[in-house]
Amino acid sequence: MKRILPLLFSCLLCCSFTFNFKQLQLDERAKKYYSQEDYTTFPEEKIASLNYFFRNSYRIEKSNPSCKNCTELDINTFDVKKYDKQRKDAERVTIYVSKQHIPVILFSWNEVRGAVKKIIEQYNQKHENGN
Repeated sequence: MKRILPLLFSCLLCCSFTFNFKQLQLDERAKKYYSQEDYTTFPEEKIASLNYFFRNSYRIEKSNPSCKNCTELDINTFDVKKYDKQRKDAERVTIYVSKQHIPVILFSWNEVRGAVKKIIEQYNQKHENGN
């Protein structure tokens, strides 16, 4: 029992440090647009903003009446950056991707900028509170 306790304590200590210092990871799709040297120095708010862009700045329409037997679009590999030029400032745009013409709704640039602004404000508030 005396030998197990130090080992157990070490494991708990190691796990708590790992948990407390877990770093926000940049989405794999975003990494294609930056060098590793660049993105490893990004502050958390920039990583969170980029993750929002690549994960949440669009909506894939699951119910596509024009394509009953289509395979679903893989949201983990869908690269929204390819469709930047089709986004509009003040309105959402529906694009059709893949061979099955799956509808994807791109949120407007105003919506994207608003969401990024909120993310940055949350991080600023977190830093002001000392977290």
